[in-house]
Amino acid sequence: MTVPLGRTRRNLGALTVLTVGAALTGAPLWTVLVLALTCLAIPAAVGLHGGSPLVRTLLLGTAAPRPPQHERVQRTRPPEISRRREELV
Repeated sequence: MTVPLGRTRRNLGALTVLTVGAALTGAPLWTVLVLALTCLAIPAAVGLHGGSPLVRTLLLGTAAPRPPQHERVQRTRPPEISRRREELV
């Protein structure tokens, strides 16, 4: 069973926020350590599953090329519509 990378990234982010929050609020040391080790275990498990490129994608996001910017095309009316408009005026 494969878990989507987006869900894994979201879970890693949530655990990171929980770890920082636990450390700042004075949670017991073992709680902070367990959360921190879990944060480290997620990239390790992803690395075992898909190698370093998948870990890089997990941590940094995809390096997908940006879509090309389309030029604005000037639309012209077909001649029959222009003629009808002239007849109405």
